Amino acid sequence: NDSVSNVASVCPQSMRGIVCIVGTGFIVCGYNGDPNIELRSGGWGPLFGDDASAYCMGEKVLKSAALYYDVCDCGDEEAKDNKLALYGGSKVLYEQVMQIANVTAFPAMVEWAYGASDKYKQIAQFAMVALQQ
Repeated sequence: NDSVSNVASVCPQSMRGIVCIVGTGFIVCGYNGDPNIELRSGGWGPLFGDDASAYCMGEKVLKSAALYYDVCDCGDEEAKDNKLALYGGSKVLYEQVMQIANVTAFPAMVEWAYGASDKYKQIAQFAMVALQQ
């Protein structure tokens, strides 16, 4: 991973330090002077819980948009509001997701997301939507 070179570039003599890299994924590494010993947290990818990553945040935005779509046609306004409050659906996020993906119907998001050549980057871009809200 990139953390060894990052510590080495800042602390070339001692190889002591902590590096936190947050992007599409995330990793935190610590070094105690021996470049062969790495204390690590994260960086295992989304299947193993990249909880601080842009991918994870983007996934939460998409889930919120999907939930809004699922309950938005519920005829009972009170029931709809209760479900959205309970489960976290968001009209604002839904509208932004639709605009960014340039789709007119939410089911088209499935093809848009799964059809991407780099699915992780495709989803990670929605982290900025979460940060802007």
